[in-house]
Amino acid sequence: MNLQKAIDYKEFVRTVGVGPQMLPMHYNAKAKYSHDRYLRNEYQAVEHNFLTAEEYDEVCKITKVINAFYNWDHNSCEALIDKNDGTIYPIDFANAYPDSNIISLHYFFPELVKSMVRWMIYNSVTQRKKPIFWSEIGMIIIQF
Repeated sequence: MNLQKAIDYKEFVRTVGVGPQMLPMHYNAKAKYSHDRYLRNEYQAVEHNFLTAEEYDEVCKITKVINAFYNWDHNSCEALIDKNDGTIYPIDFANAYPDSNIISLHYFFPELVKSMVRWMIYNSVTQRKKPIFWSEIGMIIIQF
């Protein structure tokens, strides 16, 4: 069971990470349909630069740290930016198979595909292998 504080937020951000590449997007969790969740509002589909440079840097760092900790290549991390003091709260970061389809992502889908291609090429050229390691509870992550 988790106890979470209610946040009066100015921005809900979902950052999709593919390897070291980060794609922060406005996210509307209240949208009725998944294909509306990444739209800015009913009048504007996408808003570029909706985060300050500091906010952008922070949501990207949060996602990179989580991905490194879990040894994930592809993940999304949701965060709320507090309306009053700008504090960034990660709220959902265990999305090892994040929403990555064209119906939901619309405008952002091509960038996600390009990120995947770049990451696959990098892994192929460098012959990168994921490490095998044992967790403290004895679970193994298999190298592939």
